[in-house]
Amino acid sequence: MRLLHAWMRNWYYVGGVIFAAMAILIALFADAIDPMRRIMMALFMCLLLHEFEEYAAPGGFPSAWNAGVSGAGENADRFPLNAKSAFIVNVCCVYPIYILGIVLSGVHFLSIVIAYMTMAQVLMHGIVMNRKMGTLYNPGVVTAAFVMVPVGIYALWFIGTSFDIPSWYWWAALATCPFIVALTIALPIRACQDENSPHVFPERDTRGFSIKGKVARLRR
Repeated sequence: MRLLHAWMRNWYYVGGVIFAAMAILIALFADAIDPMRRIMMALFMCLLLHEFEEYAAPGGFPSAWNAGVSGAGENADRFPLNAKSAFIVNVCCVYPIYILGIVLSGVHFLSIVIAYMTMAQVLMHGIVMNRKMGTLYNPGVVTAAFVMVPVGIYALWFIGTSFDIPSWYWWAALATCPFIVALTIALPIRACQDENSPHVFPERDTRGFSIKGKVARLRR
């Protein structure tokens, strides 16, 4: 239990270590790894780097989401997103999809879905969150725009030019994404949300992106 608790409190730092390990692995053994599998590994690395920006450096995504987007007040350190639901969403729900994409890199429909999901982060961070808060930056927007989108576009280009993909794959994969997002992100957050949740984000997770003045302006 102590190990699990430590993991729940530091999962994004663990993700940073996994990112570094995967980068070394690809650098040393790139020629031995199938190109499609390398691309799926790169998409997973994009996710890990994105989460590191959100929660570690500069961090502050819990504040941006709970206070800036959802309008929570004094309990913005635990509602609607809390430390438990953040761990469940990212590690227990989203990671398995990306890992499955690496293992089953020959299943191109799944690869397309993951590429779409990766690029979709720019819609949430670059449009929804920034418009809601009236900002140009929020934790995660840099990696979403300058890492996830380019790699996602390259993944789709590579799949489309390297394999004989039925045209309906592209539209069916796009239509599948909202259902996966609902099941892996929206549903766990809603199921775990509690204004009195004991799973409070530590101060280090909320202070990286200060939006107190912004929230006050939005509430006027």
